[in-house]
Amino acid sequence: MINKIPSILDASDDEKKSICEHKASEKYLLATNMFATRCLAIAREKWEFTEENLRFLVEDNLFVPEDRKESFLKGLVAGFRGELGLSMCLLMPQVENAIRVLASNCGAVVYKTDSNGVEEVLSLDSILQQPEIKESVEEKILFNVRVFYTGKNGLRTSFALPTLYTMKTVI
Repeated sequence: MINKIPSILDASDDEKKSICEHKASEKYLLATNMFATRCLAIAREKWEFTEENLRFLVEDNLFVPEDRKESFLKGLVAGFRGELGLSMCLLMPQVENAIRVLASNCGAVVYKTDSNGVEEVLSLDSILQQPEIKESVEEKILFNVRVFYTGKNGLRTSFALPTLYTMKTVI
């Protein structure tokens, strides 16, 4: 997939937003490759990361829904152990679900029922656009959620192929 990144000159507001999201995703990928990956490698030389010693990250955590704690924990353990593809496969849907729960708690509509009584899940992008979310969550956080989850240049797209490949090798 090739993303077209427009010039900033004479760009519309939507194009400027796309440029910002693209630059942010590049920055996050670079920082991850240069800093986080190296720090985790050094940490793994000194400590063993297990569910037992990482459980504190999900316990009493307002962002992590009670029924998703074990999945969050497994994703975090995989990430700390350097199994990044597996970690992303486990954590991305959990984080998306947690965002939906948070949105619902803020009064935003996350599901709608059509004329046949069938419940539809609203897209994460449409949820993030709702006034209840914009009033309750800082713009910086919303921007980063868009970069990771909903932007056309976002990290979710960047991780899709490596994640699928890694899952194939794990299974």
